[in-house]
Amino acid sequence: MDVEWALALFEKVEFMLSRINPAAVLLIDDIRAIPNTEELVCQIENFEFQSAAETLAELRKKILIENKLVD
Repeated sequence: MDVEWALALFEKVEFMLSRINPAAVLLIDDIRAIPNTEELVCQIENFEFQSAAETLAELRKKILIENKLVD
């Protein structure tokens, strides 16, 4: 997985979720390319944007820690 690409995608998804933009569903195929995003995809498909935003934050934190991009 390209970490920079994943983080950039997460930033785009976060922006859409924060604005309750249903077009976030258009990014699902890209999101699926990132490991462990099944729950996030399900939440977006069900338009559960608040829950999706929380899941996204957890996934981002996990990626940052695993790739030693944060202490």
